[in-house]
Amino acid sequence: FLPSIFPVVASTMIWLLILDSISGYLNRFLNLFGLPSVNWLGNPAWTKPALVIMTCWGVGSTVVILLAAMGDVSHELYEAASIDGAGTWKQFIHITLPGISHVLVYQVILAVINGFQYFTQVYILCSAQSGNLSAGVGAGKKNSLLMYPLYLFQNAFGRLKMGSASAMAWILFVIVLILTLILLKGSDKYVDVK
Repeated sequence: FLPSIFPVVASTMIWLLILDSISGYLNRFLNLFGLPSVNWLGNPAWTKPALVIMTCWGVGSTVVILLAAMGDVSHELYEAASIDGAGTWKQFIHITLPGISHVLVYQVILAVINGFQYFTQVYILCSAQSGNLSAGVGAGKKNSLLMYPLYLFQNAFGRLKMGSASAMAWILFVIVLILTLILLKGSDKYVDVK
């Protein structure tokens, strides 16, 4: 759970050390199994998997919330299902998932919103690669690290196109709002109201 309270900038700097193509700890680990080293941040094919690995670092808060929701499901339901002959899988599908469906919807909505706000890590990775900490210079090789929030930031503060950046921010807001409303509306079918 420590990664959830660790500053994003500090954790991204740690990930720069882990993902380094020459002396990175992840490549050393891969070499132990005879696998070749990977240029995680220099090869456009590997930048997105590197970002996914970095994102898994902060999954602790989601796990804590899901565990709390699972603890809230009545144990009497599991006992009754066991007596009726339901196995572990059937109990999970018919008791656990409906019991935590409201929390799952909440977590999916947060994941969608956070996915559209993925900026700080990408900004630091791009700045570290270019060696320039000014307004988001660069976006990785072949723009492989270019994300919408980074492009918005580059337009606003790198190119000083504030009007374009404002329009982009509004478009981002509308997209996130529409997706959130779709998820909320679609959740009526899946959320088990107690």
